[in-house]
This record gives sequence, C-alpha cells and structure tokens, in this order.
Amino acid sequence: MRLVGSLQVQPHSWQEPGRLQRIRGLSAGSQLPAQVAERQRVRALEWFKSNAQPAMAANVPLEIEVALPEALSPGSVLFLVGEYERVRTGFSHLGERGLPAEQVAIAACRDFGQHHASGMAIDPHLADQLLLPMALAGGDSHFTTSNITQHCLTNAWLMQRFLPLQIIVEGQLGQKGIIRIHV
Repeated sequence: MRLVGSLQVQPHSWQEPGRLQRIRGLSAGSQLPAQVAERQRVRALEWFKSNAQPAMAANVPLEIEVALPEALSPGSVLFLVGEYERVRTGFSHLGERGLPAEQVAIAACRDFGQHHASGMAIDPHLADQLLLPMALAGGDSHFTTSNITQHCLTNAWLMQRFLPLQIIVEGQLGQKGIIRIHV
C-alpha cells in the first residue's frame, strides 16, 4: 500500500463484477420539451423489460429518473449505472439533432447489456482511468474489461514511458480482456 497525498492506495484485482444488485439511470433534456427525456426513460425501461438477459432482469430494481436542467444549449442524455456486488459500471449516450429520443435510450441500453453479458468487471470507460491509480498503488494489480479501447491502449503505452512499470494487455482491441499492471 502506498500513501498518495492523503489517500491510501493499494493493489487490487477485479475479476468479475459479482451479482447485479440494481440499475439506476438519469434521462435528462435541456432546452427541449420535457417529453424528450420522458420518452428516453420509457424506452429504456421497455428495453430492459424485453431485451435484458434473465440474470440481469431477475429481481433487479430498475429506476430511471428524469431531469430537466438548465443549460446553454439544447440536448439530451441517458446515463445508466449498474450497481454490482464488487463494482459499479456506467454507460451513456448523448442525443443529437435528428436522432430520436428512443434511439438514444436504445444505444445506452445496448452498451450496458453487452457489458453485462460479457461477465467482465470493469466497463470500457473506466478501464483506462483505473490504470494510473493502480500504478500508484505499487505491487501487482489486474482487472477484466468488456472492451479494450484504443484510449486504454494509449494510456497504457504512455504510462510505461513515464513510470517504472509494466502493463500487459491480454486481448484484442474491441474485445474483452485482462489488463495487468506490474510495479
């Protein structure tokens, strides 16, 4: 374990997420009719009811709130959080001009569903962000991810140029894999 500032950081291993305990979401729209955010929410709830794998849908609470924040420009977003026994995952999709609210919801839900079906612990958006804290912890750490992204590979390459560590990526770009950090 290392002390970084006032934070204690220690090596860790995330092999699997554990049981899905709850799905929370936020459907937001700004400078748009309130029905846009509500349509995203309703479509996401329908998607989970009709498309979710049995292990995901079985007795898992699902809550999606609607928010209508003030902003400088119009837009919408659906953000989903999967609360598992060992980790939390996050998936979102931004609305864009001409893209129906229902398609925004489906895109975020599909990403969530694909990650869940993979059985991997860490979502692709968090994978590249975990590299630095795990490197600062010292020792050996590793985690599984549902999608090895170019951003993750770039961060791993860059960190190895500045820090005395080795990052081993087992798997291919765009596929699930394991990332190991040896300090």
